[in-house]
Amino acid sequence: MADGSDLARGCTPGRREVGSSIEELAARVAQLEQRLDERDRSIEAQARLVTEKEAELERLRSEPAPEAVTGRRQLLVRAGLGAAGLVAGGAALVAGSEPAAANDNDPLLLGVATNTASSGTSVVTDVTQGPGTVGFGVIDRALGAFPGSASLAGHSNGRFANGLFGYQQGAGNGVCGQADGTNGVGVVGFAQNGLGGLLAGGRANAALTPGGLPPFQRSDAHNPGELITDANGDLWLCIEAGSPGRWRHVAGPTPPQQLMVLQAPVRIYDSREGYAPLGVQKGKLGAGEERDIPVVASGTPVPPNGDVFVNITATETGPAGWLACYRPGQPWPGNSTVNWSARGSTVANLAAVPMLGSLFRLKASDPTHVVADLLVIVTPRIINPGE
Repeated sequence: MADGSDLARGCTPGRREVGSSIEELAARVAQLEQRLDERDRSIEAQARLVTEKEAELERLRSEPAPEAVTGRRQLLVRAGLGAAGLVAGGAALVAGSEPAAANDNDPLLLGVATNTASSGTSVVTDVTQGPGTVGFGVIDRALGAFPGSASLAGHSNGRFANGLFGYQQGAGNGVCGQADGTNGVGVVGFAQNGLGGLLAGGRANAALTPGGLPPFQRSDAHNPGELITDANGDLWLCIEAGSPGRWRHVAGPTPPQQLMVLQAPVRIYDSREGYAPLGVQKGKLGAGEERDIPVVASGTPVPPNGDVFVNITATETGPAGWLACYRPGQPWPGNSTVNWSARGSTVANLAAVPMLGSLFRLKASDPTHVVADLLVIVTPRIINPGE
């Protein structure tokens, strides 16, 4: 039977066991302190990195923005576009010995020879020599050569709704074309079997900016189908080629076939010596003579090939006879404007006379002086200075 001292020794750990536990606890504390030190160093490093990034961000904000990199391969352009050059009649982007390519559905394709994408990409520089040369464009390569020459081209066969589409959401132009040459055209639309152009707008379908002279005051060459809105706002359609060609007045502030009644008669002709106007042919018309009379009204434009209402007076006549007014460029049509039955008569009549250019013609059966006063100008529906 054990005594009490034996029980006490059995329940109390020995000195060696207690010392071992303290050493283990101290080691664990040291490990924790080491981990805390490492974490503190990591936090300090992260803080330094954040400070560096903030400084870098501030520096980038203060610098001009670099050019945007197109496509998903951001490093591709930096590596390859530095060797860009001019190739075969147009500008092409070249990346050293290996032109840039793109992944499936990426928006950039430079150098189609190295494109390994299995589905179509959307932009290509396709510069070749000869007809069909384009500087930059979207080309459906299954269609073969591009049917034209352009610095910017869109070529599709139903893969896209539009070969070329410009969209402007705010103020501005969706598509803008400008040509500075005499025969240049800013924008051309052509369709083999459809519409060459389709114009629609919430405010108006189209607008022709007024400017320049009306056709009858021009001398440049024009072709059928051309439209002009002159500075007065009148719309003209060319119906026959020429310089300036034949034109039809379509609409505008000056309506077609407008009667312009002068506020006072304008004397445009007097065959008698010493009477105004002085810069015209003087002397009696002889028997059977034809004479062309210019219609000039100071301060009032007289459109060519229109009609005029003139008061014609025959005076100091010969024996019984007649005087006729008609359009030049044709035989006398057999009419008479005024008639007299005695020598020395003075008779007058109002006549509506068509002009050729700005002239009308007189013909007398017997010698007579003639006086002509312009009363009304009729704006022609068709302008043809060349007739």
